[in-house]
Amino acid sequence: MFIIIAVLSFGAGALICALVFSGKANRSRRHKIRRVLLAYLVGLVIFIMACFGQLLICKHPGNVALRALEGSTSVTVEKTKFGYFLDGPGEDSAFIFYPGGKVDVECYASLLKQIAENGVDVFMMDMPLNVPFLKVNAANKVIRKYDYDSWYIGGHSLGGVAASRYAAKKADKVDGLILIASYPTKQLPSDMRLLSVRGSLDGVLNEELYEENKFYWPQQSKEYVIRGGNHTNFADCSLIIGDNEATVPYTTQQRLCTEAITSFIGPVVPSEDPSDDIEQNTDPEPDPEPVPEPEPDPVVEEKPILLADRLNDGSDLWDGGRGYEFPEGETEVYTSKGRYSNIRVLSIASQEHSDTVVIYIHGGAYIGDFDNGYYYPVVKQITMDTGYEVLVPQYPLLTGFNFTHAYIPLQSLYYRVVAEYGSDHVIVMGDSAGGALAAGLCMQAAENNWEQPSQLVLVSPWVDLMITHPETDKYQELDKNLDAYMLRLYGEYWAAGENPSDYHLSPLYGDVTVFRDVTLYYGDSELFTPTEQLFYEKMSSKGVSCEQIIGVGMGHDCAITDKDMLHDLCDRMVAKQAALEEAA
Repeated sequence: MFIIIAVLSFGAGALICALVFSGKANRSRRHKIRRVLLAYLVGLVIFIMACFGQLLICKHPGNVALRALEGSTSVTVEKTKFGYFLDGPGEDSAFIFYPGGKVDVECYASLLKQIAENGVDVFMMDMPLNVPFLKVNAANKVIRKYDYDSWYIGGHSLGGVAASRYAAKKADKVDGLILIASYPTKQLPSDMRLLSVRGSLDGVLNEELYEENKFYWPQQSKEYVIRGGNHTNFADCSLIIGDNEATVPYTTQQRLCTEAITSFIGPVVPSEDPSDDIEQNTDPEPDPEPVPEPEPDPVVEEKPILLADRLNDGSDLWDGGRGYEFPEGETEVYTSKGRYSNIRVLSIASQEHSDTVVIYIHGGAYIGDFDNGYYYPVVKQITMDTGYEVLVPQYPLLTGFNFTHAYIPLQSLYYRVVAEYGSDHVIVMGDSAGGALAAGLCMQAAENNWEQPSQLVLVSPWVDLMITHPETDKYQELDKNLDAYMLRLYGEYWAAGENPSDYHLSPLYGDVTVFRDVTLYYGDSELFTPTEQLFYEKMSSKGVSCEQIIGVGMGHDCAITDKDMLHDLCDRMVAKQAALEEAA
């Protein structure tokens, strides 16, 4: 940008001097030299003025950021000499944040307030002329003044580059580096921790430089890509020049970024022990007079707080017309509903539920919703047989959305559940179209460098979107429930112009080696039988821990429509979890 400004400035200076000194009297050699020198001088003045004007042009905060600066019941916001101090419930860890180039630091208040609410105090650093390179060592004042057990530094875009330079020079002062849509330009200490968060639709971040500069990443580095996120939405401001429009709401992008950062830093909110506030009395007390024991109150069994309750963020639903809920009046199981990442989520658990959760992604050719008549008996049986809580996300459907919209909340949900339960206690399960989403979700998790679930359970998964196997016609005659022509039509709309062989659409063509343990159920008389066989053979040939259970003479979704097979499925899940716990 500044090179372009320089060329234009000196060109303008030359043009001005040529026009001013255009007479015959100015054609002598002496006048020509004077004209050249004046042209350079005028050009220099124009260049300085243009650069100063360019530096003054910056992004200003929107209303959301300004409201965040007012603080909340859990976060106080203090204006300081260096910027802002966001003091939340945490006491041990702090995050020093450098803003992006030509972006007011206030624009990031919404994102950073969420981080502070999750137990990491935040220092928002003001930069001269909004250029972070003019004050790379700004963190020194904060670190000298405040006392924290752990210090993390980072920033957005050019702010992240500046923060990485500080981390490279002052490695003894910081415990980790957090880059948001940014990259380091200097070698970092090998024992430093690094987190990189970026959006998949970022139109500003130089992808080539980003990949090349991974050379500077230390060994303990993690990358988190927010699918559908862009460069701008980490802040609350107008679209940055050159950026792409995001397909995920900015609230979701900032929440996912918050979750990634707080998970990277680790548990930070201290648990309060009420006994600490009680004055201890060491004097012996006299024996109290005997009091007749009251009649015991009747035992009232309290409903546990299920995942749908705990995850509920009250977000607006993408498809507000959907309203399937678990039936009311159940006495054998607990149920709950909530909203998370702009979708409805349902939970069901037995009275003796354990610390393992099943994320169940339902089928329906991407157009069918969760039907209580079809799916509710299935998830109820799973929780009754296993004791596991089952979480059902109602992801965006083909009626207005495509696969990119479905993966956004599913990724967020998976990340959140794994963060709470640990990957050893999370099972991902899906049937038909939901089976394809379940497998694709695990492949996406690997791409994000997230841990795999303990098990991936697939029931008649639609692993090849366009159903290209040459024996499809033969199996179409056997399958009276699925229609290849209609499914291909649905698949074409679901792909929204993308390559149908993309693993998000057709896991058959993805990297199956990322899977940890797979159980595959299907019938030998369904439309997908040939592709399901190929999928199993591919996993087996790649050394993936997998087994297939084939329903002889059975059709699509036989493992959830046949009670005996569903019991077998549950027994296998429990046995595998028990073996995993024993091995641990």
